[in-house]
Amino acid sequence: MFGLTRSIAWATLLVSIGAAVPPAAAAGDTAASSPRRGNVLTLRKPAPAAANHAATIAPFVRWAAAGDVDAMFNAFDEVPLRANGASAIRHFLSSQVVPFFVDASRLDDAMRVTTASFEDGTEGHMAYAYVVTSAGQVRPFVIAWRGGVADLRVMDLQLGRCVASRHPVGPGRCSP
Repeated sequence: MFGLTRSIAWATLLVSIGAAVPPAAAAGDTAASSPRRGNVLTLRKPAPAAANHAATIAPFVRWAAAGDVDAMFNAFDEVPLRANGASAIRHFLSSQVVPFFVDASRLDDAMRVTTASFEDGTEGHMAYAYVVTSAGQVRPFVIAWRGGVADLRVMDLQLGRCVASRHPVGPGRCSP
């Protein structure tokens, strides 16, 4: 009985001097509200905001839908240009890329982006995406690039190829 009375008295003393609720916890401090494991504080780190990769590749899709071969050509990196030649890239853009995107109305929201390592030792991104046509048809494509919206450098482009293990799957899209 003496131990219980002493514990209640001690808790009452702590509350009366404000020790039961530290000011940081009262103010909503995440470190103060994080779970503790012994003397180690386990921090809750917020997930980093996902980059808007759709905004990076959307200009290329718009150029392709408009048939702007020069704009698409200028977006290609020097690595594929050296490997394939300028005339081969221009031919690919006019004979395959423009017809693929000609009736594209928008990028589909379903997109998976991974980090890519290129043969020259640089890194960039690879998007497994879909374009939606004006008729509502969904077409898969893969685009690899480095840089961002202002300095998009296309490294590779594959059209109409569904990579079931990478493309988001669903009705009207790639299936597993």
